[in-house]
Amino acid sequence: MLLPEFMRTTTFRWTLVVAGAFAVGIILMSIFALAQAYSYMTSDVDGLIEGVANTIIARGPQHRIDAIDEHLGIDPHQVKIAGLFAPDGSRIAGNVQVLPHGLRVDAGPQLVSLVRIDAAGGEQTVRAIARRLPEGGTLVIGRRDYEFTWVTRIVERALAVGLVPAICLGVAAGAFLSIRAQRRIEQVNSKVQRIVAGELRERLPTSGTHDPFDRLAVLVNGMLDQIEALVRSIAGVGDDIAHDLRTPLTRLRVCLERGRQKAGTLDELRATVDQAIVGDRDLLFEAIANLVDNAVKFTPEGGRVDVSLLRRGHEAVVRVCDTGPGIALGEQGLVARRFYRSDQSRRDPGLGLGLSLVSAIVKLHGFRFSISPGPGCVAEIAGQRASA
Repeated sequence: MLLPEFMRTTTFRWTLVVAGAFAVGIILMSIFALAQAYSYMTSDVDGLIEGVANTIIARGPQHRIDAIDEHLGIDPHQVKIAGLFAPDGSRIAGNVQVLPHGLRVDAGPQLVSLVRIDAAGGEQTVRAIARRLPEGGTLVIGRRDYEFTWVTRIVERALAVGLVPAICLGVAAGAFLSIRAQRRIEQVNSKVQRIVAGELRERLPTSGTHDPFDRLAVLVNGMLDQIEALVRSIAGVGDDIAHDLRTPLTRLRVCLERGRQKAGTLDELRATVDQAIVGDRDLLFEAIANLVDNAVKFTPEGGRVDVSLLRRGHEAVVRVCDTGPGIALGEQGLVARRFYRSDQSRRDPGLGLGLSLVSAIVKLHGFRFSISPGPGCVAEIAGQRASA
């Protein structure tokens, strides 16, 4: 049979473990208390029956029967045992039917089974002592463990009245905590599913109790705030890129449409197409602007940024130099990747897209982009104009 959901949670199971450990501890403590009480009461009973036996023996043969009757006469709980037996084992006086079998004479108090012949008649287990009389015969004095039985019943009632409700209360508390935790988890799952679906404004619920679950939710919500801000920044960058591309694409379309309409020969059409694919002024300006912005950002106060245009063989080269910390030797191939940021630039604002845009624009035009390791950074865009 499948258990309810709350009973299969770790919280409920641990509650059962704690409640069980608590119950075992209480039971062990009760057993220890009963053992101590039994030891104390047994010692007290042994001393009492030995004293009674000595007193009756000291009364002499002619007064022992009266002493036994006096001893048994005051017994409201019917716990006293006494018997006087002749040398042949026949009963002379007392409430014991026969001399108990196995009761050692002139030994210490023992636990024996005997048969009573008074109002509380029947076989009983008692603490008893047997003494040999000077004139012959045997005196048996004993006592039923009434007090210990009474204490045991009190402890049993205490366990029934206290322990069982405590265990039930613990189980109920475990069920409550389990259901409460399960509801919070379901709320979190619902929020997470909505966040995964794209609703980045959603946040994990908090109860204001500052418990570990609340603290975790606050940390996750802070992370979601950062993610939302990054996503919005990336969306803004995408919008800027789309805006920057809109004008060049429109001009390119217009140029090609005019060439298709006005070109009278194949050579004229080729010339129009060549004009359309040689380069885009706005994109190239964007790439150079990104290089300059990057150089200014990482050049310390009082530093220098140089922008130069030069010719190297058949290539035109745009060079941007600065006096900043530069780029580490192993990061030359990484800085042009999207969202990559070196350790020394993580404290500065930005998303790590500037150099990746430069690299993309340079590849689009068939040019080369290179950047030297620092200190001091030299970034170059080099390319050769295609011939018609």
